[in-house]
Amino acid sequence: SAPYKTIIMPLDQRVGSNDKYLAMVQTLRSQLSAHAINYKVDDSGASIGKRYARNDELGIPLAITVDFDSVGTNADSALANTVTLRERDTCTQVRISVDEVVDTVAKLTTRKLTWADVQNLYVEQKNTASEQIGGGKATEGAAAGGGAAES
Repeated sequence: SAPYKTIIMPLDQRVGSNDKYLAMVQTLRSQLSAHAINYKVDDSGASIGKRYARNDELGIPLAITVDFDSVGTNADSALANTVTLRERDTCTQVRISVDEVVDTVAKLTTRKLTWADVQNLYVEQKNTASEQIGGGKATEGAAAGGGAAES
């Protein structure tokens, strides 16, 4: 299995230099360490698609991405303090509270949850960059069983 279970990354450099992002990463780092989950942070200047592809090649199964919604710079403030969690094999992702993401990663890595379970619990987040890497194998309606995410 992969040496790293998850990667943390900002959507781009503008998010990467945001104070809220930096604080969020500190929290995620300490929570991941507390769960003994190996992770790395990829805040290189490469596009998000290139970083997904690179980490897919390294075999890292999960990616936590912090975007403009996460740090509250987009109009929809209801999405503040949420991140996206992407699964390598399906190239699909869900939006999830930053407070729940590490626990979810821990359950996925210890097989207490399947990715299908996660898709049922949280709202699927469409991401073109992610789906292009997977050759579009992210199926429409994969999260059909899921209602709205819990707030």
